[in-house]
Amino acid sequence: MTNATFTIAALAPDAQARATDTARAALDVVVARTLGEIEPLRAAWTELRARARLAPPNSDLDRFAAIVRALGPGTAPYLALFQREQRVCGGILGRVARQRSRHRLGYLVLPGPRLRWLDVVYGGLIGGEDEAVQRGIVTHLAALLRGGGIDLLRINHLPIDDPLLPLLSAELGRAGQLGADALHWRATLTPGDWAATQRGFPGKKYHQNASRKERKLRAAFEGALELRVHTGPDEVGGFLEVADRILRGTYQAALGAGFGDTPLWRAILASEAATGRMRCYTLEARGEPIAYQVGAVHDGVYYGEATGYVAAHAALSPGAALHALVLADLCDAGVRAFDYGFGDADYKRAYAATSWSECAWRGRGRRWAAQLDGALEATVRGGERIMRRVAELVGGVGALKRAWRARLARRADATSAPSPPATKTTDDEVSAS
Repeated sequence: MTNATFTIAALAPDAQARATDTARAALDVVVARTLGEIEPLRAAWTELRARARLAPPNSDLDRFAAIVRALGPGTAPYLALFQREQRVCGGILGRVARQRSRHRLGYLVLPGPRLRWLDVVYGGLIGGEDEAVQRGIVTHLAALLRGGGIDLLRINHLPIDDPLLPLLSAELGRAGQLGADALHWRATLTPGDWAATQRGFPGKKYHQNASRKERKLRAAFEGALELRVHTGPDEVGGFLEVADRILRGTYQAALGAGFGDTPLWRAILASEAATGRMRCYTLEARGEPIAYQVGAVHDGVYYGEATGYVAAHAALSPGAALHALVLADLCDAGVRAFDYGFGDADYKRAYAATSWSECAWRGRGRRWAAQLDGALEATVRGGERIMRRVAELVGGVGALKRAWRARLARRADATSAPSPPATKTTDDEVSAS
């Protein structure tokens, strides 16, 4: 963007009417609550996002709008831009909805009360380095909670060293809650040089094993192994149908969560394909798809969002083979990094040399429903601590996860008709947030 300034006069009339002044931070604040109002602010948000520490896909306005439309009339966008001296220097991007909360205890999902909430998307909270701007953003969010406009504020995967976190805790005190830390991993690729990329992997032995597994898989199918790349808008439907066939029968299917051939994921991938960023893969053996990878390239970084394989071929490690082939293809395509998202795993540590810790932050309003939801979450967190302690005593959290997933997969496979091949996917829960 050549002009980095942003003036109130440039706004749509409805957005102008809601421009207010935050005296505490001496900031002008402009709020847009419809996609139509957001459109005139696109250039300002895009320029602000380009200066941010992180710019994940969900904070991109094309993808954001596609998700809002797919979620339907019960969901509304929310964009607040903070301006100082004719320049946008902070922002909040999220979705407002009224819906029932859900709490996870292991792989169990417990319903909570119906709440009005603001879901700040991943990468949608940008405070920059100016403390006055950061305080203005926190004051704005606190006013929404205290004024009864929302019951629950959810900020997804904020780096734990983000200066907004201590300000949020100080402003909202016991009304705020910090989630557990989760590692976010990113692998560095050398565009156009696969040999150099491989030398940079931290877990060289792990990668060598993955290469051997690929050769073993290829030999098992007498060389009839092919990686297919899906990038065009006309490929979205076909790819999702294939991936969904592989996906059914998993523990994710039993949970009813995550990636699948749904209107939401069709909207997401259609948006990514229309902007030339979609890059999904299927691995075929003798013409039959046995594994898939979902992702998109944003500013030279590939964001891997979901992956799975047919469990009948588990002994041949199709997931490991697919991942190695995908990394090589991305390197050839000029991609400079593979972003694994949040969640820890051995294979991420083997390929990624860069990581940082992130957490979720929750803030609750004063209505009874918000307080009830807070009590339910506290109970669930206490249960999680007990479960982790028990898991450590009986052989580790990983063993308990595998046993529970196998149970859910058997249940899903037993209830599916016709019965598809079971699959396995990554630990990362794919969210539209």
